[in-house]
Amino acid sequence: MKAMHRALHHAARKRRKGKAAPPHAVAHHQRGIGLRFAGLLQSGRGAWVAFLAVLGPGLLAGLSDDDPAGITTYSVLGADFGYRLLWIIPASTVLLVQFHLMAVRLGAATGKGFVGIIRERWGRGAGYFAVCGLLFANFGTICAEYAGISAAGGLVGIPSWLSAPVAGVLISLVVVLGSFHRVERVLLVISSTLALYIVDGLLAGPDWQAVWHHSIIPHMPANGAGWIAIAAALGTTLAPWGLAF
Repeated sequence: MKAMHRALHHAARKRRKGKAAPPHAVAHHQRGIGLRFAGLLQSGRGAWVAFLAVLGPGLLAGLSDDDPAGITTYSVLGADFGYRLLWIIPASTVLLVQFHLMAVRLGAATGKGFVGIIRERWGRGAGYFAVCGLLFANFGTICAEYAGISAAGGLVGIPSWLSAPVAGVLISLVVVLGSFHRVERVLLVISSTLALYIVDGLLAGPDWQAVWHHSIIPHMPANGAGWIAIAAALGTTLAPWGLAF
Protein backbone atom coordinates (compact mmCIF):
# COMPACT_ATOMS: atom_id res chain seq x y z
CA MET A 1 0.00 0.00 0.00
CA LYS A 2 2.79 2.42 0.88
CA ALA A 3 4.55 1.59 -2.37
CA MET A 4 1.35 2.38 -4.28
CA HIS A 5 1.01 5.75 -2.52
CA ARG A 6 4.63 6.57 -3.33
CA ALA A 7 4.09 5.66 -6.97
CA LEU A 8 0.96 7.80 -7.21
CA HIS A 9 2.70 10.72 -5.51
CA HIS A 10 5.67 10.42 -7.87
CA ALA A 11 3.37 10.35 -10.91
CA ALA A 12 1.50 13.43 -9.69
CA ARG A 13 4.77 15.30 -9.21
CA LYS A 14 5.83 14.43 -12.74
CA ARG A 15 2.53 15.69 -14.12
CA ARG A 16 2.88 18.95 -12.21
CA LYS A 17 6.42 19.44 -13.45
CA GLY A 18 5.46 18.76 -17.03
CA LYS A 19 2.44 21.04 -16.96
CA ALA A 20 3.19 24.57 -18.10
CA ALA A 21 1.85 27.50 -16.12
CA PRO A 22 -1.01 29.41 -17.73
CA PRO A 23 0.02 32.55 -19.65
CA HIS A 24 -1.64 34.96 -17.22
CA ALA A 25 0.21 33.36 -14.29
CA VAL A 26 3.52 33.82 -16.08
CA ALA A 27 2.60 37.42 -16.91
CA HIS A 28 1.98 38.20 -13.24
CA HIS A 29 5.63 37.41 -12.51
CA GLN A 30 7.15 38.93 -15.64
CA ARG A 31 5.68 42.41 -15.52
CA GLY A 32 3.72 44.89 -13.48
CA ILE A 33 3.34 44.84 -9.72
CA GLY A 34 4.72 41.34 -9.28
CA LEU A 35 7.96 42.31 -11.00
CA ARG A 36 8.29 45.49 -8.93
CA PHE A 37 7.71 43.61 -5.70
CA ALA A 38 10.22 40.89 -6.60
CA GLY A 39 12.85 43.45 -7.60
CA LEU A 40 12.50 45.46 -4.42
CA LEU A 41 12.52 42.31 -2.33
CA GLN A 42 15.74 41.08 -3.95
CA SER A 43 17.38 44.47 -3.46
CA GLY A 44 17.49 43.82 0.27
CA ARG A 45 15.19 46.66 1.29
CA GLY A 46 12.87 44.34 3.16
CA ALA A 47 9.42 42.94 2.58
CA TRP A 48 7.69 45.85 4.33
CA VAL A 49 9.32 48.46 2.07
CA ALA A 50 8.52 46.37 -1.00
CA PHE A 51 4.91 46.07 0.12
CA LEU A 52 4.54 49.82 0.60
CA ALA A 53 6.10 50.45 -2.82
CA VAL A 54 3.46 48.37 -4.61
CA LEU A 55 0.57 49.49 -2.43
CA GLY A 56 -0.38 52.31 -4.80
CA PRO A 57 -2.89 50.50 -7.04
CA GLY A 58 -4.73 49.09 -4.05
CA LEU A 59 -4.91 52.49 -2.37
CA LEU A 60 -6.18 54.11 -5.55
CA ALA A 61 -8.85 51.44 -5.95
CA GLY A 62 -10.07 52.13 -2.42
CA LEU A 63 -9.75 55.91 -2.58
CA SER A 64 -11.61 56.01 -5.88
CA ASP A 65 -14.83 55.50 -3.93
CA ASP A 66 -14.27 58.85 -2.20
CA ASP A 67 -15.58 60.61 -5.28
CA PRO A 68 -18.01 63.56 -5.46
CA ALA A 69 -20.99 61.20 -5.75
CA GLY A 70 -19.96 59.30 -2.62
CA ILE A 71 -19.13 62.41 -0.61
CA THR A 72 -22.45 64.00 -1.54
CA THR A 73 -24.40 60.86 -0.67
CA TYR A 74 -22.70 60.44 2.71
CA SER A 75 -23.18 64.13 3.49
CA VAL A 76 -26.90 63.93 2.75
CA LEU A 77 -27.10 60.73 4.80
CA GLY A 78 -25.67 62.50 7.83
CA ALA A 79 -27.54 65.76 7.35
CA ASP A 80 -30.96 64.12 7.00
CA PHE A 81 -30.66 61.20 9.44
CA GLY A 82 -27.92 62.19 11.86
CA TYR A 83 -26.21 59.22 13.50
CA ARG A 84 -29.15 56.87 12.99
CA LEU A 85 -27.96 55.32 9.71
CA LEU A 86 -24.26 55.46 10.50
CA TRP A 87 -24.10 51.66 10.61
CA ILE A 88 -24.36 51.54 6.82
CA ILE A 89 -20.81 52.96 6.53
CA PRO A 90 -18.92 50.07 8.21
CA ALA A 91 -21.33 47.58 6.61
CA SER A 92 -20.71 48.97 3.12
CA THR A 93 -16.96 49.06 3.82
CA VAL A 94 -16.94 45.32 4.54
CA LEU A 95 -18.90 44.70 1.35
CA LEU A 96 -16.51 46.93 -0.59
CA VAL A 97 -13.49 44.92 0.59
CA GLN A 98 -15.16 41.68 -0.49
CA PHE A 99 -16.23 43.31 -3.75
CA HIS A 100 -12.69 44.27 -4.74
CA LEU A 101 -11.25 41.03 -3.39
CA MET A 102 -13.59 39.03 -5.60
CA ALA A 103 -12.58 41.10 -8.63
CA VAL A 104 -8.87 40.61 -7.89
CA ARG A 105 -9.28 36.86 -7.45
CA LEU A 106 -11.24 36.56 -10.68
CA GLY A 107 -8.48 38.32 -12.56
CA ALA A 108 -5.69 36.38 -10.86
CA ALA A 109 -7.34 33.01 -11.43
CA THR A 110 -8.47 33.50 -15.02
CA GLY A 111 -6.34 36.30 -16.44
CA LYS A 112 -9.53 37.94 -17.70
CA GLY A 113 -11.85 40.72 -16.66
CA PHE A 114 -15.38 40.35 -15.39
CA VAL A 115 -16.96 41.04 -18.78
CA GLY A 116 -14.59 38.61 -20.49
CA ILE A 117 -15.56 35.87 -18.06
CA ILE A 118 -19.27 36.52 -18.65
CA ARG A 119 -18.76 36.33 -22.40
CA GLU A 120 -16.80 33.10 -22.14
CA ARG A 121 -19.28 31.46 -19.77
CA TRP A 122 -22.64 32.67 -21.13
CA GLY A 123 -21.89 33.87 -24.66
CA ARG A 124 -21.63 37.13 -26.55
CA GLY A 125 -25.17 38.26 -25.80
CA ALA A 126 -24.60 38.23 -22.07
CA GLY A 127 -21.21 39.89 -22.58
CA TYR A 128 -22.71 42.73 -24.63
CA PHE A 129 -25.45 43.16 -22.03
CA ALA A 130 -22.81 43.46 -19.28
CA VAL A 131 -20.84 45.99 -21.35
CA CYS A 132 -23.95 48.11 -21.97
CA GLY A 133 -24.77 48.09 -18.27
CA LEU A 134 -21.20 49.06 -17.45
CA LEU A 135 -21.20 51.90 -19.99
CA PHE A 136 -24.48 53.23 -18.61
CA ALA A 137 -23.20 53.10 -15.02
CA ASN A 138 -19.87 54.68 -15.96
CA PHE A 139 -21.62 57.49 -17.83
CA GLY A 140 -23.64 58.31 -14.74
CA THR A 141 -20.51 58.17 -12.58
CA ILE A 142 -18.60 60.49 -14.93
CA CYS A 143 -21.49 62.97 -14.91
CA ALA A 144 -21.43 62.95 -11.11
CA GLU A 145 -17.65 63.49 -11.08
CA TYR A 146 -17.81 66.53 -13.33
CA ALA A 147 -20.76 67.89 -11.38
CA GLY A 148 -18.54 67.68 -8.30
CA ILE A 149 -15.70 69.44 -10.12
CA SER A 150 -18.11 72.19 -11.16
CA ALA A 151 -19.40 72.55 -7.61
CA ALA A 152 -15.86 72.74 -6.23
CA GLY A 153 -14.92 75.34 -8.81
CA GLY A 154 -18.00 77.35 -7.90
CA LEU A 155 -16.74 77.61 -4.31
CA VAL A 156 -13.77 79.67 -5.52
CA GLY A 157 -15.65 81.59 -8.20
CA ILE A 158 -14.76 79.46 -11.25
CA PRO A 159 -17.80 78.98 -13.54
CA SER A 160 -18.90 75.49 -14.52
CA TRP A 161 -18.39 76.11 -18.24
CA LEU A 162 -14.70 76.62 -17.52
CA SER A 163 -13.85 74.23 -14.69
CA ALA A 164 -15.37 71.07 -16.20
CA PRO A 165 -13.74 71.34 -19.68
CA VAL A 166 -10.35 72.30 -18.24
CA ALA A 167 -10.49 69.36 -15.83
CA GLY A 168 -11.46 67.05 -18.70
CA VAL A 169 -8.50 68.20 -20.81
CA LEU A 170 -6.04 67.84 -17.92
CA ILE A 171 -7.28 64.37 -17.02
CA SER A 172 -7.09 63.27 -20.66
CA LEU A 173 -3.51 64.55 -20.98
CA VAL A 174 -2.40 62.77 -17.82
CA VAL A 175 -3.97 59.48 -18.90
CA VAL A 176 -2.89 59.58 -22.55
CA LEU A 177 0.62 61.01 -22.21
CA GLY A 178 1.66 59.63 -18.84
CA SER A 179 2.85 56.13 -18.04
CA PHE A 180 1.01 53.94 -15.55
CA HIS A 181 3.46 54.59 -12.73
CA ARG A 182 3.53 58.33 -13.42
CA VAL A 183 -0.26 58.53 -13.36
CA GLU A 184 -0.23 56.46 -10.19
CA ARG A 185 2.10 58.92 -8.46
CA VAL A 186 0.05 61.92 -9.56
CA LEU A 187 -3.17 60.37 -8.31
CA LEU A 188 -1.59 59.33 -5.01
CA VAL A 189 -0.44 62.90 -4.39
CA ILE A 190 -3.88 64.26 -5.21
CA SER A 191 -5.57 61.57 -3.10
CA SER A 192 -3.47 62.51 -0.08
CA THR A 193 -5.71 65.56 0.33
CA LEU A 194 -8.52 63.19 1.31
CA ALA A 195 -6.87 62.96 4.73
CA LEU A 196 -8.39 66.37 5.38
CA TYR A 197 -11.78 64.68 5.71
CA ILE A 198 -10.50 62.90 8.80
CA VAL A 199 -9.28 66.19 10.24
CA ASP A 200 -12.59 67.82 9.38
CA GLY A 201 -14.51 65.03 11.09
CA LEU A 202 -12.47 65.41 14.25
CA LEU A 203 -12.85 69.19 14.28
CA ALA A 204 -16.63 68.83 13.93
CA GLY A 205 -16.74 67.52 17.50
CA PRO A 206 -19.17 64.59 17.10
CA ASP A 207 -20.77 62.75 19.98
CA TRP A 208 -18.38 59.80 20.02
CA GLN A 209 -20.62 57.67 22.21
CA ALA A 210 -23.45 58.06 19.69
CA VAL A 211 -21.02 57.41 16.84
CA TRP A 212 -19.88 54.07 18.26
CA HIS A 213 -23.41 53.08 19.25
CA HIS A 214 -25.00 53.74 15.86
CA SER A 215 -22.00 52.34 13.97
CA ILE A 216 -22.33 48.95 15.66
CA ILE A 217 -26.07 48.64 16.30
CA PRO A 218 -28.21 48.94 13.15
CA HIS A 219 -31.32 51.11 13.31
CA MET A 220 -33.78 50.54 10.50
CA PRO A 221 -35.28 53.63 8.84
CA ALA A 222 -38.88 54.46 9.60
CA ASN A 223 -39.82 55.73 6.13
CA GLY A 224 -39.10 55.28 2.46
CA ALA A 225 -36.62 58.14 2.36
CA GLY A 226 -34.36 56.26 4.75
CA TRP A 227 -34.38 53.13 2.61
CA ILE A 228 -33.60 55.22 -0.47
CA ALA A 229 -30.66 56.75 1.40
CA ILE A 230 -29.37 53.27 2.30
CA ALA A 231 -29.70 52.14 -1.32
CA ALA A 232 -27.87 55.26 -2.49
CA ALA A 233 -25.05 54.70 0.00
CA LEU A 234 -24.61 51.08 -1.10
CA GLY A 235 -24.87 52.04 -4.77
CA THR A 236 -22.23 54.74 -4.60
CA THR A 237 -19.89 52.46 -2.64
CA LEU A 238 -20.25 49.25 -4.65
CA ALA A 239 -19.81 50.79 -8.09
CA PRO A 240 -19.97 48.29 -10.99
CA TRP A 241 -16.69 49.46 -12.52
CA GLY A 242 -14.94 48.22 -9.37
CA LEU A 243 -15.85 44.65 -10.28
CA ALA A 244 -15.17 45.08 -13.99
CA PHE A 245 -11.69 46.56 -13.64
